[in-house]
Amino acid sequence: MRLYEYLLDRRYSILYYLLLMSFVTAVIALDPARRVSADNILYINSVALFSFIVYLLGGYGFRRQFYRQISRSLEENTAEAAHSLPTPGSFEQKLFRQLLEKVYAGQRRELEGLNTRRKENLEFINSWVHEIKTPLATSHLLIENSRGSCPDGLLDSLEEEVSRMDGMVEQVLYYARMDDFARDYFIPGI
Repeated sequence: MRLYEYLLDRRYSILYYLLLMSFVTAVIALDPARRVSADNILYINSVALFSFIVYLLGGYGFRRQFYRQISRSLEENTAEAAHSLPTPGSFEQKLFRQLLEKVYAGQRRELEGLNTRRKENLEFINSWVHEIKTPLATSHLLIENSRGSCPDGLLDSLEEEVSRMDGMVEQVLYYARMDDFARDYFIPGI
């Protein structure tokens, strides 16, 4: 954070200081009961301005280290960036850190859930592929063994195997649509 950015963030404090010092100067200068010289008014304003500048620069120095550490965390762009944040120096910084850690924990839980669902999907697909191989292999063997002749039960056996494959295909389609019900009603060409 540059000094300009810090001062821009503190613009309302600076405006308040200027208004307050203008009011104090006007009260002192316009009070008919007490005559204060212009030099004394200038001295009061100079001391107050110096004190305010020291206050602003001190606040900048205090926050600058914190902002540098945050900038380094952003540049590193690691998965653990939320835990590499600097120790908060104010209540506001503490609240923002807690908020970031809460968001990070929620994202991590969501990613873990997605990974679990991905693994379950992969296991299901692998299992399904192995299951579908059996009726396919059986159908191929029935066709291979009946070349040249057509036994009576061949068509029934093939129909049974095809029905089994159809059921498995329906099962995998149902499983694939479980997370996205909207795709069930998609009509191509409309």
